[in-house]
Amino acid sequence: MIDGNIMAINPGESHKMQMFIWSNIFFSLGFDVRDHYKELGGDAAAHVAPRNDLQGVAAYNSIDLEGLHTLGTVVIDYRGYRVTAQSIIPGILEREQDQSVVYGSIDFGKTVVTNDKYLELLKKVAPRLKVLAHHVINEKEEVVELCSSVECKGIIGNDGRHYILDLLRTFPPDVNFLPGQFPIRFALHACFTIRHFNRKIYQTAIEDV
Repeated sequence: MIDGNIMAINPGESHKMQMFIWSNIFFSLGFDVRDHYKELGGDAAAHVAPRNDLQGVAAYNSIDLEGLHTLGTVVIDYRGYRVTAQSIIPGILEREQDQSVVYGSIDFGKTVVTNDKYLELLKKVAPRLKVLAHHVINEKEEVVELCSSVECKGIIGNDGRHYILDLLRTFPPDVNFLPGQFPIRFALHACFTIRHFNRKIYQTAIEDV
């Protein structure tokens, strides 16, 4: 793929924007190809995003909730490129993305949809991840309930399973890296940091009693 030995599924695009499928595995490169991360640091933020997504996948996998599925995900650094390799949701290539997503947003919060089954599943996971159900307002001024970041997407595969993907904002931002002070505004707390913080609050509460 890096050497150009595999045909891209979008060969007419520039190399940074190209995506690949090999042995039923989807590959993409870590570049900000559509200015999704422009306000967060551009290509530098897009380089960090796959790592954050992988941490989110690992967190949901560790809970292993029946009925909620993630994509098999690997992040590879090779010859200066960051490559994300993921399993493919059954039937996803037969549909347009906006027709596939039944939960979350495909355009960073402009269009937001929700789904009762996804809310049911995510609310079971929420206490373990310290996530609260909340409401957002989409571009149509509609109030939509979510139990994840708005970038998280829910897609039901042809196998009937409920998949979640784009978990790059599963954890809260690190306020030590504030806008204007650092070129990349995409630093998040790790899962163990949140668990440690909650333990400290619990211990302090016990000592104060």
